[in-house]
Amino acid sequence: MISFLGSEVGRGHPFYLDGLLHALEAKKRGDLIARRTDVFRVSRGPSRFAWKCVRASYRVAGRGGPVTWLYHRIRGNTDYDRESTLLKVLGRDLRRWAGRTGILVVDHPAIVGALGRRDDVWYLHGEMVAPPEAIVRAAARVFVPTEDAASWFMRGGIHPERLLVTGICVEPGIVPGAYEAMDARRQRIAAGAPLTLAFFSSGAEPGPHVASLAA
Repeated sequence: MISFLGSEVGRGHPFYLDGLLHALEAKKRGDLIARRTDVFRVSRGPSRFAWKCVRASYRVAGRGGPVTWLYHRIRGNTDYDRESTLLKVLGRDLRRWAGRTGILVVDHPAIVGALGRRDDVWYLHGEMVAPPEAIVRAAARVFVPTEDAASWFMRGGIHPERLLVTGICVEPGIVPGAYEAMDARRQRIAAGAPLTLAFFSSGAEPGPHVASLAA
């Protein structure tokens, strides 16, 4: 059986987990899903407050200026494999809830760090790039979208056998029109028509994410 524990932090992380759940249900394997919840519903007191602070930092980071600079400075120095007071507080109720039944899939490196090293935690990393703070060694298995992302995790000390390449994560709501949109784009390219490209950013993404997307 598989349990799912989401972060509800940022936008991408929750959608990656939703996509995996959607895929299981679409293949009529919903019977494998034992539990699904998020850190805010599991946590209480100081632990829940700490998770609220983590989520608030994501939102504040998009405002630009010194606050964004400070956020990226702190985030860039984060090591979720190193035991800390914050991780202990974040994980207090999560560890109690998780127990030891089946596989536990999570969507954020902070949850992996908060739970500590376990043989049942599978970490879903849906981003195309892997900044240092996203590479956690405590998870038993790590989902990555591409071989390139896998290579960054291997450089970070993750054994290849623990990495599972899934293909690019696409939000379920986008999938129905994806093929039609791709065909239309190919036709415009073939016809030499001008193309429009837009980037939307929360401002909280790590620098390597933005650089990779822009390139």
